[in-house]
Amino acid sequence: MLVPEFLSHQSVADLYWVCHAPQLMQDLSCCDFPIPEISWFKALQLNPQALELHLQQRNLYLLGTYFEALWEFLLEHGPYTDLLAKNIQVFSGQGSDRKTLGEMDFIYFCLRRQKTVHLEVAVKFYIACHLLPPKRPVNVLPLSYWIGPQCNDRLDIKYTKLRDKQSRLASCVEGIAALKAKNIRVELAEVSMPGFLFSQNISESAAISINTAHLHGVHYSLQAFIDAELMHSHWRVLAKPFWLSVAGVTATDSADFLCWAKLILYLNNHFDQSDRAVMLASLNEIDGKTLPSRFFITANHWPKHTAVTAHLF
Repeated sequence: MLVPEFLSHQSVADLYWVCHAPQLMQDLSCCDFPIPEISWFKALQLNPQALELHLQQRNLYLLGTYFEALWEFLLEHGPYTDLLAKNIQVFSGQGSDRKTLGEMDFIYFCLRRQKTVHLEVAVKFYIACHLLPPKRPVNVLPLSYWIGPQCNDRLDIKYTKLRDKQSRLASCVEGIAALKAKNIRVELAEVSMPGFLFSQNISESAAISINTAHLHGVHYSLQAFIDAELMHSHWRVLAKPFWLSVAGVTATDSADFLCWAKLILYLNNHFDQSDRAVMLASLNEIDGKTLPSRFFITANHWPKHTAVTAHLF
């Protein structure tokens, strides 16, 4: 998905990405959030102070926290929504038997639909794992073979939790009670979970529950990436939390771009000190437009053996 080049402010471009990025899962693609017109984003870019102040007041080290902060700003300041509540905790039982059932991300009123909506949000980046059982086709990966870069998250687990638990909190007895205490009655529940799926073969897919329009990129281990000798002219390392959009730039106007030799030096130094995956954008000029491609580079020993990946070994 290409963010318009005139949206050069990183967080404004990311806000546009939040609104327009396709959902990872097919049955989540019916989220009917009212997206602001492009004129709203243009105006925000001219005067981004409110967005900048909003983000400065939040911990942006984690990508998920940044994503939620963008959604909060959108619901508060967008032209078609009123934010009614956020982070509503739902409990069951009383006293020593009290347990947390979950937390509702956002409750907003949709001015277009004239309905109160419970919205759950998540942004996810998963990598296809190829430690497959014998005779399993590599182009039909089960959801449990899409793993988070730190091996503490899995697509099937997150999808099931969002669909079967988090998105239903507003309709359970305890959730209804928590909302009633705030004088809120929810009429709809929606989920937004965009992101990227990375694999060695960009044509790979998973079960039919994956949205065919999902964003995708290419995964390499460090050594495989070096061996591939992908001599693209311009590379950009994307630092967290700014993994969402590649803000409107051309492939020749930023000191942030690296040639192949400098990129490999950077990656070798990085993986000498850390096993955290590195997000890259390769930028190419085609017909006067800068078209970014995404790459996820992991340590050579990825995936790690964890409780989430134990079934792969």
